[in-house]
Amino acid sequence: MERDSRLGPGSYPRWGRFQRRARLGLAIGTMLALVSACAPAPAGPGAAPSQLASAAAPGPGVAPAPEQVTFSLDYILYGGHAPYFLAQERGYFAERGLDVNIVEGKGSASTAQVVGAGSAQLGQIDGSVVIRSVAQDIPIKAVAGLIQKSPISAIVGKTSGISGPRDLQGKRIGAPPASGGTVLFPAWLKMNGVDPESVQVISVGPETLTTTLLLGQVDGIVAFDENVIKINAAGGDVFAIHYADYGLNLPSTTVAANTAFLREKPDVVRRFVAAVLKGWADAAPDPRGAVDVLMKSAPPTLKAESETLILANLMTLLHSKRTEGQRLGWMAGEDWEEAVNILAEQGDLATKPAVADLLTNEFVSAN
Repeated sequence: MERDSRLGPGSYPRWGRFQRRARLGLAIGTMLALVSACAPAPAGPGAAPSQLASAAAPGPGVAPAPEQVTFSLDYILYGGHAPYFLAQERGYFAERGLDVNIVEGKGSASTAQVVGAGSAQLGQIDGSVVIRSVAQDIPIKAVAGLIQKSPISAIVGKTSGISGPRDLQGKRIGAPPASGGTVLFPAWLKMNGVDPESVQVISVGPETLTTTLLLGQVDGIVAFDENVIKINAAGGDVFAIHYADYGLNLPSTTVAANTAFLREKPDVVRRFVAAVLKGWADAAPDPRGAVDVLMKSAPPTLKAESETLILANLMTLLHSKRTEGQRLGWMAGEDWEEAVNILAEQGDLATKPAVADLLTNEFVSAN
């Protein structure tokens, strides 16, 4: 009720003010006495911990605070990260009691270090990096496999006459120095009966790799298959020969967790994996919808059209031959065992980690 504007601060008689204060004090005193009479006796110094905890516990209608989780991506934002943002926007994390902070990464090896140190509880990490990291005693483990057919490829022109690795004999192949595909290229050729010395490998930096093929300076390049999209958008007419289709497959994108976090909060990991897999399942039939959500957080240099094509291509790589027919995220131990052997043969591993130390399907199977 609005105060009468005619009465200023000094308009009340002193006795009236005293009466009002007296009546107010009496009323407050009576209320405090009633509350004290109804309240239980305070817990003494020897009160049991359960008594103290129950006194501090939230009431029956109070929801527990969401679990804080930091999830590190493997690199700066691109189309392949859209399913995580889709899961977040649609409330899949929140409805499972999770408050997830998605942060950019600086490469899979860096993300492995961040997750291993516990600065992020979970991260998107390449499967081959998980293997190398565990071999170096970095405490991480894959809890879901997302891209299980390796995108590493030899990219060639459709009119080049090259249809498989045997056709690469006598050809010029551009390859970025020290990239995973370049390191594995000789082993892949040998697996397919091709003498590596019969193929001319030309070292080309990643910034000019696609241009050399467009200009006809090489007959093919070693690169991830998503470069097909970029080259054809620039006027090329190329396709990818996947290493995985010719005997050499390394697990690619995984969700990996810090092993201490995995032991201490398995239920949080289960809920996180469930939300992520739902995001990926939603994105598969509608990659553009997922990318539109990503674009709300992406820099202006990212273009929705090209990122949609990249995500759509990744959706064709969700399964290896051994995981076909299995639920999304399930990993085949044989794929990882083969990958360990391949990396060991290349001299990449100090020790050969056991498959059980590399991955678990427990959290995929629980969803």
